[in-house]
Amino acid sequence: MIYQGRSFSGHERNCCFLNTMAGGLDNDRFATISAISGIDVDDDGRALAQVDWDHDGDLDLWISNRNAPRLRFFRNESSRTNRFVQLRLVGNGRDTNRDGVGARVTVVLKSASEPIRLIKTLHAGEGFLSQSSQWLHFGLGDATEIESIFVSWPNKESKPEAFGGVSTNGRFVLEQGLGRATPVDIRAGDLALNSTITQIPPVDKRHRIPLIYPLNVPALGYLGFDGSPHEVVLKPDQVTLVNLWSTTCKPCLAELTEFAKRSNELKAAGVRIIAISIDALESSEPSAVAEAKAMAGRLKIPFEVGMATPAVIEDFRRLHEILITLNRPMPMPSSFLINRQGELEIIYKGPVEVDTILADAGEAQMDALARYQRSAAFPGSMLDDEVINSAIVKNQAMVHYKLAQQLVANKMFDAAAKEYEVILRYWPDSGSIVNDLGAVLVMKGNIPDATKHFKRAIELKPTDPEIRFNLARTLELQGKVNDATQLMEQSVSIFPQHANSHFFLGVLKNRVKDLPGAQTCFERAVELDSKNDRALFSLANMLLNAGEFANAKKHLVRALEISPNESAILVGLGKVYMYENNGPEAERLFRLAVRNQPQLAEAQYQLGLALAAQDKFSEAQLYFEATLRLDRNFPGAREALQQTMRNSVSKK
Repeated sequence: MIYQGRSFSGHERNCCFLNTMAGGLDNDRFATISAISGIDVDDDGRALAQVDWDHDGDLDLWISNRNAPRLRFFRNESSRTNRFVQLRLVGNGRDTNRDGVGARVTVVLKSASEPIRLIKTLHAGEGFLSQSSQWLHFGLGDATEIESIFVSWPNKESKPEAFGGVSTNGRFVLEQGLGRATPVDIRAGDLALNSTITQIPPVDKRHRIPLIYPLNVPALGYLGFDGSPHEVVLKPDQVTLVNLWSTTCKPCLAELTEFAKRSNELKAAGVRIIAISIDALESSEPSAVAEAKAMAGRLKIPFEVGMATPAVIEDFRRLHEILITLNRPMPMPSSFLINRQGELEIIYKGPVEVDTILADAGEAQMDALARYQRSAAFPGSMLDDEVINSAIVKNQAMVHYKLAQQLVANKMFDAAAKEYEVILRYWPDSGSIVNDLGAVLVMKGNIPDATKHFKRAIELKPTDPEIRFNLARTLELQGKVNDATQLMEQSVSIFPQHANSHFFLGVLKNRVKDLPGAQTCFERAVELDSKNDRALFSLANMLLNAGEFANAKKHLVRALEISPNESAILVGLGKVYMYENNGPEAERLFRLAVRNQPQLAEAQYQLGLALAAQDKFSEAQLYFEATLRLDRNFPGAREALQQTMRNSVSKK
């Protein structure tokens, strides 16, 4: 919710409840006194701490908020006729901590009937992100005399210690071992605090966001007004400002006008501007491009201008959301300053002044500590400390890691590999990152380099069986089946509970026709991980080939529950239904498989067989033809096509 710019409890008035148990246990209810308490303000309240701040015998409140004001003080100004006592504990520092944290204090009040016992325990930390005063405050009601006080120190051997010399309406220190309270004279006085009315600043949608961690910008491109693609080549002698604008956005047009007037200054400072209109993305009207072109002509824009593609908007959105927690839509205009190293340096949300761009473009390269200071919301000094510097490095690596994961998810493997290389500059000995880079290199098709990275990852993190699994896959892809098999046998010996090792060892055994061994491996993988869809499918496939359709069906149904859109599993289960003479259900599954993966020749072929079995020869013919287009040598497809054509003619 917070990532979406929302709050868990924003603009909900604070609540205050009164314990009304005075009537006994049968009356254990709370009454809301929020309005008359005076604390029911419309804040996004979080932590609360109690303390007698003005030393007048009642508890005042400090409350922190998630929004402004970040801190509120509530002075207790209720009428006071009841009595109190405040106690401060001091442990002996040997078997009890000096603050007395964990001690339980019992105050016994003299009463006409039975003595009244009040009990409190001193805590370190109370509620959410808060610590109340270490002075224990006891409200005594109308009691005029304290009969006795006992302290159970946080020491298992000691008995409760009795303290004398305590009177009402006073403050006393109870030091362990003395047995007598020491009075403390604290006079009530005026607070050095003045009440103020919170001034809410006007909303300004213009934001200059300098990045703490500059990020590599992926390959950028846009379309000319004639539809021709333009690739943005970033040059080391230039700072590039990519500006997103629209013809319907008045601030955008005013900004572009200013850019045009001062284009010579920008050019002299080495600033290259690329103004990209988003009009064609917002409107399906063919006139959108013509209107943007006409507007660029009227403004006499002297720099690069064109139309945005969905890809370039997605690239900037991705970078924006990695860096900025409150992921609200970017306003128009928005601009992105890319430094001479090809990294995103600053995001401008809303219009930006030319003088600001010139100043930012002229900044020298900064180290991470200087970037932290530049990005702070207010001026101040940074501590150059090893702990802080270590945290900066860790955070910087994590930002690059988040970007790398997003790039992998979007199949941008070249850009992802670059991000992992950046991360390794911060964490050169991270076996996990080396392994992740190896996995990306596999996706790029660079198997030799991936193999080197997996071997290095095993050296760095020998206790991770997944890395050995990844290395075995790359060896198998290079035809080194014996090496891969040896590695997996070693892995199942070292990590007998690792399902993937058993699974891939089964794949390798199946490849060399060791079918009993393969089946044993698949069964063990399923036993270890009942949600391993690959092992379930592989085991089911072996059972299908062995004619054990009932057992195969059980595993395929389970695999399909885990991966309902996996075409290979759909095809396998469809084959079972064909064996059971359930043509309609088999057809349904094969159609799903074709829809999910139309390039899978097996799915096209099996759908053709299911249709032919139901005498739907004309339609079956189409799928056999599709099978042969995908694989002209697909076993049985040509014969099935010819037979279907004959059956179709015979049926006519």
